[in-house]
Amino acid sequence: MNWCLPSYESEVHVEVLRVISKPRVGQCIWVQYELYPKSCHFEPLVDVVDPKQVVTSVCLLKEVDLYTVKVSDLKFSSPFHLQVKRDDYIQAFVTFFNVEFTKFHKRTGFSTAPEAPYTHWKQTVFYFDDYLTVRKGEEVYGVFRMCPNEKNKRDLDFNIEIDFKGELCELNENFVYRML
Repeated sequence: MNWCLPSYESEVHVEVLRVISKPRVGQCIWVQYELYPKSCHFEPLVDVVDPKQVVTSVCLLKEVDLYTVKVSDLKFSSPFHLQVKRDDYIQAFVTFFNVEFTKFHKRTGFSTAPEAPYTHWKQTVFYFDDYLTVRKGEEVYGVFRMCPNEKNKRDLDFNIEIDFKGELCELNENFVYRML
């Protein structure tokens, strides 16, 4: 099962920009800032997300049967609807998965959710170019798409459409990412 929830993690985002934005020899700093902040959003970040950073409800994106899954199942499109739990900011979407093994005498499994015990799979963070200012009770709508990359089948392409109309801000945008 793949799940989606928004998060606000300004410390991680600033650190990534700071590390990537250091100028290289022979390049002007303004060129570096022009080139690299967008690339931070091009590839999702695999990292541990503090559960206190979770701002909304969780939404199931895709359920896959591990005993019958096919490569074609990796290409999917899933609409989502998230309810904001508190006044806050959203700067990224976070995805995680749960695994349950049901063919044993005793059911077993694990979760990679932010509130679950740590696993080496962590969570996948999809940053936006900017943040959303949200109020409790508002709703974020969108569509999450994933498919294997056409040139390299081991890479994954993601497309996240966001449609948000809140009291303090609005966003209707399409974000494209590639996980190498």
